[in-house]
Amino acid sequence: MEVKFEKPVAQDYIWLRIDSGMGEKKLDKVEVALANTMFCVCLYEDSKLIGFGRIVGDGAITLVVSDIMVAKDYQGQGLGKVIMQHIDDYLRSHFDNDAFVSLLATVPADQLYAQFGFYNSPDSIGMKRVKEYDN
Repeated sequence: MEVKFEKPVAQDYIWLRIDSGMGEKKLDKVEVALANTMFCVCLYEDSKLIGFGRIVGDGAITLVVSDIMVAKDYQGQGLGKVIMQHIDDYLRSHFDNDAFVSLLATVPADQLYAQFGFYNSPDSIGMKRVKEYDN
């Protein structure tokens, strides 16, 4: 397995989203999203993208860990933890405690993120905006 810290090809990202169960996204939207990625971790096996995770945000105060995904045939092998360790290392070396780092987790993935200091705050809740636009 090879670890790279450069943005993947958009088509590879789309394939991994679908294969990992995260759902498909449009190519033009993926290209914009990847271009605006602050930091990413890519795992490759024989030039095939098998794992991915990224950080987006303003680079100082607000950061979001996003798109942690592993190809279906590689799930359950600790690769999510490898991705999160690299993300955690990056956060620790580039930001201080003034940075607000968040993520939205599904169950049971929340157990992975808890190993890296993420928790359910009793005084806040994660929320998503209602999708009510067509473009």
